Order: sequence, then structure tokens, then C-alpha cells
Amino acid sequence: MSLRQSIAVHAAQLRENMAISDSEVIGDIVDQIQESGYRYMEGSFGDEFSGYSQSLGGGNFLIGFNRDHFWSDKFHRFTLSHELGHITIPEHRKILETEELHRSKSEFQSRDQIEREADYFAICFLAPKKAFQTAMKYKEYIKDTILGLSEHFGISSYAAVLRFIELTDLTCTLVVCNEAGLIEYERRSDRMKETYKQDFLRKKQVKGTTLTYDYMDGHQEEDTCTVSLNDWFDDLPIEIEATESVIELGYNGKFLTLLTPHIPDLDEFIAENESIGF
Repeated sequence: MSLRQSIAVHAAQLRENMAISDSEVIGDIVDQIQESGYRYMEGSFGDEFSGYSQSLGGGNFLIGFNRDHFWSDKFHRFTLSHELGHITIPEHRKILETEELHRSKSEFQSRDQIEREADYFAICFLAPKKAFQTAMKYKEYIKDTILGLSEHFGISSYAAVLRFIELTDLTCTLVVCNEAGLIEYERRSDRMKETYKQDFLRKKQVKGTTLTYDYMDGHQEEDTCTVSLNDWFDDLPIEIEATESVIELGYNGKFLTLLTPHIPDLDEFIAENESIGF
């Protein structure tokens, strides 16, 4: 069993312990925490962390939230689910029992392995695989789809798009940019990784010919349109059209760009790559 599979099992077990079925959307997360026997508290702690967890001894734990990071109800839910991950995953629980207080930057803000694991726990806990796959079935990879999934599961658009990319059988990718127009990273679906061997986008400026640039500049007239994929990837062997859809996260200065290459062009691209031994 892989690490991710193991984390998903722990998340499913916690749902079962809370008497929440796989298809049921989790309600008030604070109620769930307290009904599980954990203490909960909030406070203002500046900008250093979003949530925290602490062992109180005797198998008792505290989960806390930084009110200064209350960007949305969905972020709040994710952060507390992240802390539940630290308490639930056995290896994390052992760490908590040796620390005075564990502080977290949740929702994919940290590069620390333990934080990434707790983030993955949170998304598995709030949006189980089968339920999410059912909800996303036959849906396009565009802003409206992601916002719908976000609303249904009570998770941020950021969490929803990452879950979509992980579980879809579409050829698509996510590009995360900051408000200065710098690409922070790219996350590809499995099919996108199989087809496009170009270097992942990172630390490049968003081009002025993209919908994302218009969005950042405040001149967008639409959320989704047809664009040239070549404006994102300089080294494509042919011209490829794609659907570009943009979501402004609303906090942390992030923009989410959803790119889906058009299939006729994709077939030509694969043939071209095979012919040149790419």
C-alpha cells in the first residue's frame, strides 16, 4: 500500500468512526471535532500559521484555529481537517506526543512532508474518492465545474481543482500563479503527464497573450475561452488550441489556470511526437 493509499484509509476510518458515510457531505467540522472528544479553540496569532494541534496527554488532543486566517468557511473546514490528519495518522500522532505544540500552514502552503500528508488527509476526509468521482463525472475541466464541486463538498476551489486533477481521466493541467504573474508550479493529470513530456511550468512570467494575464490585469471579459497552448509551452512541435479557464482564489494572492488541450490537436501532437522520436 502506498503512502497516499494509507492516508486515504485513515481518512475513511475517521469518517466511519464519526458515522459519516462515503457519500455524505461533512457538516459542521467543529461539532465533529468536539463530538469526537477533542478540545477546540480559536485565537488571533498573526500570520505565522493557520491551525495547530497539541497532545494534552492521556490520549487527549487540542485542535486550534488562527482567526487571522479566516479567509472563508471552506478554508476553515480544510484547516481543521488538516489538524485532524495530524491527530489521526499514527506517525503524526507520535510526533504530537513529543512536541509542545504543532503549528501548520494548511491547504498546500507548506513543502514539509508532514504538512503535505495532512493536506492529503484533509482532502480525502472532506471529498472521498468515489463520491468526488461521481460528482465530477462527465464534467468539463472549467471554472464552473470546479466551483460546483467546491460548493458541494464544502472545500475551497484550490482543493477542488487539485482533487479533480488527481482523479480525472482527462488530459488537462493546473497552473498556479501569484498576483505578480509568476508561475509557482504546474500540476498535470495522469494523461497529461503521459502525453506532454515538456518541462513543468515553474518560475516563468505569464504571457500577455493569455486569459490569465487579462484576469490579473483586471481586463478579463470572460472566465473561459479558447487559447493557444503554445502561449504557455514554448517548445510544442505544432500549434495546439486549448480551453483556458481562470479562478481567482481570493486569498494568498493566487490565480488558478485550468488548461485542457483540444483533442483533434492532441492526436496530431502525439503523431508528430512519434514521428520525431519525442
